[in-house]
Amino acid sequence: MTAARTMSHPAGIVKDTVACSELETDMQKREKLLLFSAVAVLLLWRGLPIISGIFFDPITDARAELNAVEKKLADKTADIKRLKLAGQTFKQSRGRSLPPNALDAQRQYQVWLDDLARMAGIEKPVVIPGRRAVSRRKSVRGDLFTGVLVSLEFKATLSELSRFLYLFYRSNLAHRVVDLNIDSPENRGNPELTISLTAEGLSFASAPKRSTLFPQAKLKQNFDSSATSLTVETTKAAGFPKKSNYRIRIGNEFLTVTGVKGSEWTVLRGEDETSKSQHDAGDVIELAAIHADYASWTAKDFKTLVENSPFVKPPPKSRPSPRPRPPAPTTDRVAETRLRGSIVIDDEPQAWLYGKSADDRLVIREGEKLEVDDFNAIVRDILADHVLLERDGSLWRLDLGENLRSLQKLAQVDTTAVEEKTEPKTESSTDAAQGDDAKPESPASSATDNGAKQPPVVAPAPAVDK
Repeated sequence: MTAARTMSHPAGIVKDTVACSELETDMQKREKLLLFSAVAVLLLWRGLPIISGIFFDPITDARAELNAVEKKLADKTADIKRLKLAGQTFKQSRGRSLPPNALDAQRQYQVWLDDLARMAGIEKPVVIPGRRAVSRRKSVRGDLFTGVLVSLEFKATLSELSRFLYLFYRSNLAHRVVDLNIDSPENRGNPELTISLTAEGLSFASAPKRSTLFPQAKLKQNFDSSATSLTVETTKAAGFPKKSNYRIRIGNEFLTVTGVKGSEWTVLRGEDETSKSQHDAGDVIELAAIHADYASWTAKDFKTLVENSPFVKPPPKSRPSPRPRPPAPTTDRVAETRLRGSIVIDDEPQAWLYGKSADDRLVIREGEKLEVDDFNAIVRDILADHVLLERDGSLWRLDLGENLRSLQKLAQVDTTAVEEKTEPKTESSTDAAQGDDAKPESPASSATDNGAKQPPVVAPAPAVDK
């Protein structure tokens, strides 16, 4: 047994040695892996900027250059759009230009502004020609243009001024209001304003030559105020649109041409809030083209200027009318007076009536007059649960807890019986009753005299409310 144990011990030592050797090998592998990982992280941390500079910086630079080029392209595109818009604006302005001769343009512009002011209801406008300013810069097409100034001085109401501005801006001309001065004498009502206005129109040197501000023609025949077809002198109708649906002006009336057949024009009368008028042969027909930017404007758009006038104090804010005082409550004392009870004091019955408040108390006795506002009655009898009242020749019953409006009618009053009951017995009547001819009392009459007190009634009547 001892030998066996001794032999088994070296084998165990060998196994332990092998296990320790394997453990050391595993630890060496882990240390190597940790070392390699640390070296890799260090190399990555130190070498990332180098790698980024080699591989990513060129891409970033290329992207920045692309963004710069795209921005330049967008700027150039915007410049091109602005140039195109300027070209279109110039073309449109050139089409709306005054005559190319600046002197003729100013003269015709003066006449046209005077007519426009009179159409707006302005009387005696003073038209003053201003300076003619030649532009030192050429337009995008190399054309020179001249600013023609004309001043107007007049007196008008704000509604007349708004009408003038409406007609001014809707006209298809390259012009504008450069100065406007308004003086109001007062700040109430609709005062007449003193107005000074300066308008500027553009005259392009390259505009089509013409002798009038707008194309014109003449009436060949008289034109009645109710007519819808006019005849023109076709030889002098150059410059008018070939198609219909355009506006013309004859005197102070605007018309819309709806059809053209040779020298016969079909028109709509009294356009733009103007009045139909009688026109004679030879009167001038003028093209009154509408500015495209203001074609949708209406006279109502300019009337807001009148409604919100800066020259007149706004009307005071309406104060809410004070609420009417509620009517004083109507109290019906008759309906509020009720029978609350009855008592007997010194063999004399009393009834107590109360109104709405405890202080409103009435004490009534038999034979007294009861008065509450328009209610009048005589107290005939006071019992435990009701009171009998005489009113308007009738007998009425007032029950305990009821008001004076809820009386119950019992019967008509026998005034004779009442007088006999209330009249005191005299000596003569007593002697007569005791005479030889006196009749003995009947049991019925004896019971009546000796029994309870009975009201003097004739016949019962149905109960009614009063």
